[in-house]
Amino acid sequence: MRFGEAQPYSLSGVFAIAPNYTLSRVIKEGYTLIRRVRALSVDAGGQIPAAALTAYARDEDRAEALAAGFQMHVAKPIQPEQLLFVVASLAGRIDTQ
Repeated sequence: MRFGEAQPYSLSGVFAIAPNYTLSRVIKEGYTLIRRVRALSVDAGGQIPAAALTAYARDEDRAEALAAGFQMHVAKPIQPEQLLFVVASLAGRIDTQ
């Protein structure tokens, strides 16, 4: 299993290592990046699972991250066990439904 942390506006950075999912620190560039990723075809990685890891923890922040295209919104600080859960969920190892 591989993952990538996206650099601002860098689609090539996300897919250079062919990740199975991505975690992104959310700043405005993170929203732009996930929107650009979601605009890609499925074959090009447009449906890669993604979580927003952010210090912004309001309900409005969560809604904005999900609307931008992230599957999960995770507020910092995050405990190691929580991070493992997030990664396992994105990788399809845990059913979160």
